[in-house]
Amino acid sequence: MGCVNSVEDKKAAGTLSQTGQSGGWQADAAAAVAQVLGPGAAAHIEIAVKCRGLPDRDVLSKSDAMAVLFASDGYKSERWSEVGRTDTVANSLTPEFRKPLRATYQFEKLQPMKLVVYDVDTREKDNRKLKLGEQDFLGEGRFLLSDLLTAPGQALTLPLADAHGRVLPGCVAQLSAEELPNTNAVVHMTLAGVKLDNKDTFGKSDPFLQIAKARENGMWVPVLKTEVIDNNLNPQWKPFRASMAQLCNCDEHRPLKIEVFDHDATGEHDLIGTCETSLSALQAAAASGQPLVLINPKKRSQPGYAHSGTLVVRALSVVPRPSFLEYIQVEAGCLCKRGVARRLSAACGTRLAETPSSQHRSCTAWLPPDGYFDRHATMHLCPTLAQGGVELSFIVAVDYTGSNGDPRNPQSLHYYSQQPTMYEEAISAVGRVLEHYDTDKRFPAYGFGAALPPSGATSHCFALNFNPANPEVAGVQGILQAYRNTLSQVKLSGPTLFAPIISAASQIASQPAAHPKYYVLLILTDGCIMDMANTLSAVVEASNLPLSLLIVGVGNEDFAAMEALDGDKKRIRAPDGRVAARDCVQFCELRPNQRDTVEGLAAKLLAELPGQVVEYFHDMRRMPPPPRQTLAAPAAAPMSSAPPAATAAPEAYPQPAVAAAAGAYPQPAVAAPPNASVAQPFPTAYPTI
Repeated sequence: MGCVNSVEDKKAAGTLSQTGQSGGWQADAAAAVAQVLGPGAAAHIEIAVKCRGLPDRDVLSKSDAMAVLFASDGYKSERWSEVGRTDTVANSLTPEFRKPLRATYQFEKLQPMKLVVYDVDTREKDNRKLKLGEQDFLGEGRFLLSDLLTAPGQALTLPLADAHGRVLPGCVAQLSAEELPNTNAVVHMTLAGVKLDNKDTFGKSDPFLQIAKARENGMWVPVLKTEVIDNNLNPQWKPFRASMAQLCNCDEHRPLKIEVFDHDATGEHDLIGTCETSLSALQAAAASGQPLVLINPKKRSQPGYAHSGTLVVRALSVVPRPSFLEYIQVEAGCLCKRGVARRLSAACGTRLAETPSSQHRSCTAWLPPDGYFDRHATMHLCPTLAQGGVELSFIVAVDYTGSNGDPRNPQSLHYYSQQPTMYEEAISAVGRVLEHYDTDKRFPAYGFGAALPPSGATSHCFALNFNPANPEVAGVQGILQAYRNTLSQVKLSGPTLFAPIISAASQIASQPAAHPKYYVLLILTDGCIMDMANTLSAVVEASNLPLSLLIVGVGNEDFAAMEALDGDKKRIRAPDGRVAARDCVQFCELRPNQRDTVEGLAAKLLAELPGQVVEYFHDMRRMPPPPRQTLAAPAAAPMSSAPPAATAAPEAYPQPAVAAAAGAYPQPAVAAPPNASVAQPFPTAYPTI
């Protein structure tokens, strides 16, 4: 559930917790998921840049172009920090830069970017030493990094504007993004100890092992540790897994240190022995069967000391794992600004045609307040033509219980005034991020805990537009408008029940769709829930669906009871004993004194969502990522503006509650056998995730 950290084992990101006493390792498996998913959704992106139609600022030759990428501090900010620079292409108005730009993509944040092209007037071997104030400005364009990554083929044609924001005719930058490879591979490993030293006077050692990786500064950082095996000098630990990024920063030669300890209940564990190795060395040991020697530094100088036992790599495999970006990529689309469709030409759009069409007048993609991007002709994916990637569909549920206070009272969390309420701020912060990944931008919006007209009966799940047959509203602005309209028509009541809302979202998520969808339910509440047993059952049901639950506790109430929904430490269990298939709940608090950091709240809430999407579709074998589409490289000559041929609509994508996925991704079994082989592409020796 994410915003609450475990105490000891999570000092190392993604650590297996101790299960030696409980033995319930499958229920405690969520820590293993953290090893694979890693923190947040950061991905390293490489952006290739080429320009067309640049202004000529040189008298006797053509401009010597260099592109610089800047990132904004926030979607409302005009403070920009430099991200990177390309090389300089001399004497060219159509430069194709050899050196790409690199940026870090974070799903949970809006990332406004600015590309500025300069004419370099001074000479430096290293462009990083150039003072930008001494170079001639040629043009700039602004975009959201998420727009680039969800554009067809992850390619975007960006009109460039002059210093006054006026679009320069025929002057564009063509951006092409690609996620840097090998950041999502997963290492599956099984280790065993042989003839370990005995550290106990009565009985035998209770060994566990810990793996740490070396940083560039020489420090060792703990990565993971295994369970304790009681009273055993020849233990074989349960198979474990970790992402390559977490284990060794995707460097198979990075030093790793394996330490084997004798567990002590007081926490003062005795070191049995240690060895230094690397992922490549572990792979070689697995292939050859050669054991790794464990040395105890305190015994090294003792006469006749050889070692304190050995480690054997029983199995080791590195399995590629799709990234979140691979799932959300799209294969066809159009670029448009508000109601005007800008279709890409057959070769990816050196020249764009503006063709107003009633088909596209419903395109209401998000633009930040105050016309943030209006001057710079930012383009985005039009929902009418987007196909291929997984959509993220946003669902909102707002607490209308009486504990919020009378909306006419300034102390109420629903106080009706010109200023946004805390509920509105949270909806806006999360919605601004999510709506970029929803093609039609129509969101179901619900309320709960209110007495509805005309009967005055309390409803624990009602549509904010009072249309239960179609609870969708248009965009985040539509949610906010419906929220305000509802406040003036209902009476706050109670109690606070979550199960009806979660069940309604689960029903939506189980319906067949034209193409794959993943749903995100945002629940905003001011108090602890009164139906915990039913809510736990609803969450267990939801864990098998393409659905994540984001819960925001608004106000000053004590939300400690929400810990029962925490799936980080162990899997959520329903009262009837059923265990959640995965962790799909995230909870954060929004206190009145934290309103200035509402964007940080959204980042915390959304940080685990990309991993949950991949976990559902890939790890639970629902669906492989769509094949990556490549578009033809744009030619230098002007091209036809004719629209591309129409694409046949895809067949309905069956969600798990409706039909089982076919082919290589069958529906998973309810429980995985604890002794299955580690070498399988989808090993079942690990916790079911």
